[in-house]
Amino acid sequence: MFQDAPFSIVMGNAIPELKAMADYVTTDSDDDGILKALEHFGRI
Repeated sequence: MFQDAPFSIVMGNAIPELKAMADYVTTDSDDDGILKALEHFGRI
């Protein structure tokens, strides 16, 4: 999936191998990771 995406984001609670491959690591899913990623990239 990362190969086809121009930019990859993973949750903070992802496995270390995915975090190492990602362009951006947000906080855990239990800590509003999606919301924080959207805010970080100015989408909301």
